[in-house]
Amino acid sequence: AAIGNTVTIAAPDGTLMASYFFDEGGSFSMAQADGQTGEGTWEMDGDNLCISIADQSECNDVSELGSGDHWQVTNDDGSEIVITIVAGR
Repeated sequence: AAIGNTVTIAAPDGTLMASYFFDEGGSFSMAQADGQTGEGTWEMDGDNLCISIADQSECNDVSELGSGDHWQVTNDDGSEIVITIVAGR
């Protein structure tokens, strides 16, 4: 569902923190709200979407997600973020 769409990361109050743009072929780019940008790679491992950027990687189950879906994640430090799949770029 993320390929060809935008995945946004926001604070619980809706403040946009970053946007990710996933392309066919296993690459993605990202733009943070402060203007910083980055690029990385992605791959599917079963139902898990695994992304790698710089020396960091993370996998998340995306088996039942589609455009318009959103979910909340609690980070290791206890802070929360909201991830949303937005149709288009």
